[in-house]
Amino acid sequence: MVAPNAEAIRRALDRLVEPGAVFEIRVPKAGRAGTVSGYFNDLDTSAKEAALWSGKATAVYFTVNPVKPALLARASNRMQEHAEYATADADIERRRWLYVDVDAVRPAGIAATDAEHDVALERARLLRNFLTDQGVPTDSIILADSGNGGSLYVHIDLPNAADALALVKGVLEALHGLFSDGVALVDRSVSNAARITRVPCTLNAKGDNTQDRPHRLARLLDVPDTLAVCPRDVLERIAALAPEPERPARQRGTGQPYTGPAFDFPTWLAASGLDVAQEKAWGTGMLYELTECPWNPDHKRTARIVRFENGALSAGCFHASCQGKTWADLRDVVEAMPFWTPPPSSNGQPAEDGGGVQLRRMADVVSEAVTWLWHPYIPSGKLTLLEGDPGVGKSWVALAIATAVSLGKGLPGQASGEPGNVLLASAEDGLGDTIRPRLDAMGADVSLIYAIDGPLTFDDAGFVVLESAIATVRPRLLVLDPLVAYLGGDVDIHRANEVRHITANLARLADTYGLAVLPVRHLTKGGASKPIYRGLGSIDFTAACRSVLLAGHAADNPQARGLVHIKSNLAPIGPAIGYELRGGHFYWTGESLLTAADILAADDGAGASALEEAVGFVTAQLAAGPVLATQVWGDTHDAGLKDRTVNRAKAKMGVVTHRQGSAGKRGGGGFVWHLPGDLHCQDCHIENSGNVNHSEAENRAIPAEVGNQNGVAV
Repeated sequence: MVAPNAEAIRRALDRLVEPGAVFEIRVPKAGRAGTVSGYFNDLDTSAKEAALWSGKATAVYFTVNPVKPALLARASNRMQEHAEYATADADIERRRWLYVDVDAVRPAGIAATDAEHDVALERARLLRNFLTDQGVPTDSIILADSGNGGSLYVHIDLPNAADALALVKGVLEALHGLFSDGVALVDRSVSNAARITRVPCTLNAKGDNTQDRPHRLARLLDVPDTLAVCPRDVLERIAALAPEPERPARQRGTGQPYTGPAFDFPTWLAASGLDVAQEKAWGTGMLYELTECPWNPDHKRTARIVRFENGALSAGCFHASCQGKTWADLRDVVEAMPFWTPPPSSNGQPAEDGGGVQLRRMADVVSEAVTWLWHPYIPSGKLTLLEGDPGVGKSWVALAIATAVSLGKGLPGQASGEPGNVLLASAEDGLGDTIRPRLDAMGADVSLIYAIDGPLTFDDAGFVVLESAIATVRPRLLVLDPLVAYLGGDVDIHRANEVRHITANLARLADTYGLAVLPVRHLTKGGASKPIYRGLGSIDFTAACRSVLLAGHAADNPQARGLVHIKSNLAPIGPAIGYELRGGHFYWTGESLLTAADILAADDGAGASALEEAVGFVTAQLAAGPVLATQVWGDTHDAGLKDRTVNRAKAKMGVVTHRQGSAGKRGGGGFVWHLPGDLHCQDCHIENSGNVNHSEAENRAIPAEVGNQNGVAV
């Protein structure tokens, strides 16, 4: 293993960093130093710092694209331990590099073997050859060794804008589909503008340094003497090679909607005469690489068919002369052949396109286990609604959940796991003055939490932007706070048909990317008796979510807040979970006795007065000394007080329950209530305090509306 050399680092950075440009060097997870970061426009100083930190952590990274010069003031040409800030996508001035990373398939967190290392480097060389064949200038590409695999830096000149992100993402998707397999993978997640890559000539120190899996220096292998910029139209041509789902739902030759049987692709392919050179996974679908192009047999292994999970099909060839060819074009070529015989469908007629809709026998459907972000409250791959009134701390709760995900620390009642990324969309709280301070106060790993900074509306274009962000970040949790802020002025939140378009798209993203989506919603003011009907807008919001959490507090104690689980389709309802906000900090307080009725009573403003009336009534009843419990209940019923309200008053007052006399004897075995500290009961045997005990419950049936919350009598 060769030691890092500052001069070699400096020469490498000189080829990747434009003169005078500002860039960040970052060392995540550097032991007690936390995240170490600095901003540089001095290559000599940056190289010395990179050499100094090399080997002290897993890797030393730098921002491959130049950052805005103002960020130099964070830590000017020096490294700062326990850095509070990192470069965000919005901090990038312009995209100057498109980074392509290739690694051999291996377990995470360990270095590559020599064989795995060689495979990845060879795949990177094949990628370079392919890019030049597509028109990328040879002088635009730097070939590099990441220490564990191969990588390419393609010199570009694009604005830091949404269309550039989509273009870079499209290029990576195309390269992944064409060159990833069970041996080596092209990373699709490196498209963001603030992407960091290893500083060349520093150590890649993943896992332990063993004989079989040694630590290696990252290196630049092949650097052009003079760098050229790759034209944008070349990138667009490559990005177009990534198949998009084509959803033919028309009767071929008529243009009329098709209502026939689902298209049987495997049978069609077997009858087509096409020679498939390789089959491999493409996302959740399959890619079929054809030995010869059906439009030009001189093109070898350049054509492909992609079958998506929903049954939609796409086809094309990445040779320039075949650009624009589609699945419909391929069918026309194949089905015009003299040997073509239409394969029969299940009803004896030629199979046709069914638009991805098909009948499935349930015996053929494989049961799948539900995965959880937080059991039983937040399932992964589904929508969970978090709702409550303004001021009860919904946003704090959402950020507390995000913090737990970023740290891999278990939420209440859940064991710790692996840290994960989080994506936030917050329309009401500022990123710098509210969200970041709250995350810092909770100890979140902010390097794993990303925020959508800018206007976003959930129309068709907005969902493209959102999906692009999700595909880039690959979060385990998406928070939308509040949901209605992203619906746009044209959406009537009370109309089910308009709401369903939003919830269906969110559910699709949750399922496609396996992430938990947590929309936040306000409540209406009173009116509905059931908690699930109190959310603002159509009930279809609630219906689309597999779980609903209600945040709030009781009327008599606004500081004791809690999350109450009011809907769950995938698991039993979980116990209420308490939380507090004190001194600008958030605290989970364990299981809570809070109920949805408590929260809604506090919201209606009627709960406090009813509770005060019950407290006054019970105090008057017990002022002269102990009273039989049965008599108290009878008197409160006669006064029109609800049993639940009386129990809350009893708990608030600290009323003591004890047995008077001996069970089983005439006139004995009854229960009495008395005020705490009542001198009449100094010698009484106290069975329980504050809550109805089990023995009393046996003597007097507790009404169902009082019941037993979370296993604790209230």
